[in-house]
Amino acid sequence: MPSSGLTTTEAGGQASFSVVLDSLPLSSVVINLHSEQPGAGSLSVSSLTFDLFNWSVPQTVTVTGTDDRIAAGNVSYLIVTDPITSLDPFYNGLDPPDVSVTNLEINHISIGGTASTSINDNQTASPFVGIVLSDPDSGESLSLSVTLSAAANGTLANLAGGSYDSATGVYTLSNVSLPAAQAALRGLLFTCAACCSPPRPTRWRPTRR
Repeated sequence: MPSSGLTTTEAGGQASFSVVLDSLPLSSVVINLHSEQPGAGSLSVSSLTFDLFNWSVPQTVTVTGTDDRIAAGNVSYLIVTDPITSLDPFYNGLDPPDVSVTNLEINHISIGGTASTSINDNQTASPFVGIVLSDPDSGESLSLSVTLSAAANGTLANLAGGSYDSATGVYTLSNVSLPAAQAALRGLLFTCAACCSPPRPTRWRPTRR
């Protein structure tokens, strides 16, 4: 079982290690384990059990990186192995070494510029015309969604190849470059319905593909 050198990623990248006993136990051996930082990595199992029949068969633990949605750089954490519990006095109480893991940071898309406007009933506006997107991992395909806070308040148009559900007020655009995503957002047109409050378009969420 390695005690260091494992890496996961915020994109769900995985690493694994195996555990096996050195000798035949007189009774079942149980090793409980957990992630020191569940927000950085999760485990495929929470305990391992070895007995008279499988003591020499390696058991694999898979660690999956998770995204904490915070730009905090790479995060180092431990997979903590608790002291062994067993009726075999040789194994009982032994504390296997913890396993060190590093969860690699994903560079998230940043949003700048202006993304708001005020209009009257039946007027049309481009609420994202001043928005600026930047992505350190340029060259990757992106997907985005824009959701009106209240679909009945108006409609979106000039969809730039995306799809729009007028019932829910959700616009989606999939697998495009960052420049195309920015151009699509800047080109969106919102038409306010009669007797509506100025919309808050909105929540939007870019994701990598």
